[in-house]
Amino acid sequence: MATPGHVLTGSEALDPELGISSVVFVPYSVRLVLGTNNELHAELTEPSEIDLRATVLAAEHHPDSKIIVPGEKTYKDQPGGTYLATKRAVESYDVPFKSIVPLYRSRGRSGRPLNNTYSQMRAVGRYLHYAGVRPQNTLIVPLRGHLQRTMEGSQDFGMRGANFVAAEDVLEEAGEPKYDTILSILAGLERSERIKRFIGQNKSGRMLMELAGGITGPCYLDIVETKEGDYKLVDGFAKTQERRILQRAATGQSKTT
Repeated sequence: MATPGHVLTGSEALDPELGISSVVFVPYSVRLVLGTNNELHAELTEPSEIDLRATVLAAEHHPDSKIIVPGEKTYKDQPGGTYLATKRAVESYDVPFKSIVPLYRSRGRSGRPLNNTYSQMRAVGRYLHYAGVRPQNTLIVPLRGHLQRTMEGSQDFGMRGANFVAAEDVLEEAGEPKYDTILSILAGLERSERIKRFIGQNKSGRMLMELAGGITGPCYLDIVETKEGDYKLVDGFAKTQERRILQRAATGQSKTT
């Protein structure tokens, strides 16, 4: 059996003897979609979908565990990531609503939106503290390329000793091959993550990134299909994606990127 407080393999993370009571979903953006009738709606990006699926699979192996859902508020007039991920988990994966803890802001209703990793880990740490959940009984599920930054951010908010597992390892252990092509494209995330890890290598840098997120808005990470039928990684800012979609709405083009 795995020892709590480590980066776990897929098989270790799914071990029901680990004593996990909280499994944490790590969000990766919301996309704005232009429908066939020129209407706008929001949905989870592909990386968010992947991480949510891995989180749900992990939680299924830990009876009575809660799924913690922090998420971005990406677009002013559209539902945010917390609502969309919660809705998806309930409607598509049959997770009971009572088993989900949605987190919308860093400090109850008055804090900042959870628009970056640091603010998301702040909200998770705050919830665990007030709920009396020990870090050793927590499993956090980021994508592999995002694992280091998630770990570093969690340390600032009382989560030393928490368990981590890459979403890719959970999917592989659970036998979910349909994600193989998409997961290989996520290797391109390393370029931007390297820069963010450099800035956030200490607490001051991580706090700076949180403040900067209040100006730039949430990042935007997605995998989209090209005209040639291939897939590509889109890694930028949600404001840029929103501007493109609104421009296409004005010309009646139904595309997401």
